Amino acid sequence: MDSRRIQSPPEYLQRIPYGGNEQRYLFNPKGEIWIDHAVSCEEFELTLAHELNERSLMAKFGWTYEKSHDSSLMVE
Repeated sequence: MDSRRIQSPPEYLQRIPYGGNEQRYLFNPKGEIWIDHAVSCEEFELTLAHELNERSLMAKFGWTYEKSHDSSLMVE
C-alpha cells in the first residue's frame, strides 16, 4: 500500500500505522498483508513478521487483537 498516492484516504486507511491484515481490518483482502510503502527496509521485515504472527494467533486460536498484537510486539 502506498499511502502517499492516496490524497484524502478514508478514515479506515488512516488507522493503519505500518501494516494490517484481514483478521484486524476486515476490508483487507483475505490472505493479504498490507504494509505501508513508507516503511523502511529494516522495518518491513519486522512489520511483516508482526502481521503474520498477529494474523495467525487471531485466526487459529481466536485471540483478541489486543492479545495477539501484544504477543506480536515480542516478535519484533
